[in-house]
Amino acid sequence: MARFFDDIGQDSTDLLTKGFPNAGTVKVSAETKTNNGVSLVATGRRFLKSNAANVELGFEPKYDWSARNVELSAKVNTSSEYSGTVTLKDFLAKGTKFAGDIAVSEKGSTYKETVSYKNDNVATKASVSHALDDSSKPMVIEGSVAGTYEKRFFGGLNATFTSGTSAFGGGAKLGLDQSDFQAHLFAASTEKSLLLGAGWFQKASAALKVAARASTDVKGAVGHGATLASEYKFDDLTTLKSKVSLQTFTDESKPAEARVSLGLKQLLSANFTATLGADVNARQLLGSNSGGDHTFGLELKLA
Repeated sequence: MARFFDDIGQDSTDLLTKGFPNAGTVKVSAETKTNNGVSLVATGRRFLKSNAANVELGFEPKYDWSARNVELSAKVNTSSEYSGTVTLKDFLAKGTKFAGDIAVSEKGSTYKETVSYKNDNVATKASVSHALDDSSKPMVIEGSVAGTYEKRFFGGLNATFTSGTSAFGGGAKLGLDQSDFQAHLFAASTEKSLLLGAGWFQKASAALKVAARASTDVKGAVGHGATLASEYKFDDLTTLKSKVSLQTFTDESKPAEARVSLGLKQLLSANFTATLGADVNARQLLGSNSGGDHTFGLELKLA
C-alpha cells in the first residue's frame, strides 16, 4: 500500500519525537471505548512552569459510525480551545476520504477541508485552510502526491501556497522501507530556508530500536541539526528511550544547543501506564550558562 507524503520515514520520526514527556507538565489521561464506536479521552494537565492557565482539562469525544463510513470527533479544553471534525470515508470510491475541521481559540477561528485518496500505488492529499472570523487573514492551500515501487521504495512531493503574501513552499522525500530498516532523504523549502536532510531507523534486535536524523539549511537561515535516539524494551512492562540532539545556528550570537532526553515507560497494570521524562541541557552540565533550562514531565495513562 502506498503512503501519504507525511508518512514517509514516519517510524524514525516517531522514535525521535514520541515518548519524551518533558515539556514541564504532569499529564493524566483516561480513555474509554464502547462496542458501538463511541470513545472518550479525558485529559488533565498541570503546568510546572509559568503558564497563563496552571491547570488545563480537556475532553475528546469520538464516534465512529462504521456502517455509514462516517467519523465524528471533537476537542474541548479549559484553555478556550475547541474543534470539531467530520470525516467521510470511501465517500466517492474506495480509498477516498473527506475531512472538515473547525477550530476555535483565542487566536481566532479557522476551517480546514481535506480530501485524500490512497491505493496500492499512489497516495494524494489536498487541503484548504482559511479563517472564519477575519477575511483579511491568508488562506493556506496544501497538496501532496506520493507513490511506491515494489512496496519498499517510496517517494513524494508536496507544495504549500499562502495567499496574501503569495508565499510558496514545498518539499520532497525519497525512502526505502524494509522489515527491520528504513532510510529516507528529504528537502523542505520556504522563502528563507532550504532544509536538506536524511533519516534512518533500525530494529537492531527484538528489544532495541535506533533512529537518527540530520539536516542542514543551505540558505543559512536555520542552521545545522542532528539527533540520535534509541528505545530499549527490557520486558513487557518497562521501556527506556534516550535521545541526544545537537543544533547550531547561523546567528553567531545564539549559542549551539546540546540536549539529552530520557523517557521511562512503565506498565503498572493491564490498563495503567506511567511515563517519566527529562530533557537536560548538556551545555549546563559542562559549566556553560547558555541554552534553555532543564525540563521534566510525567504522564499517567488509563486505557
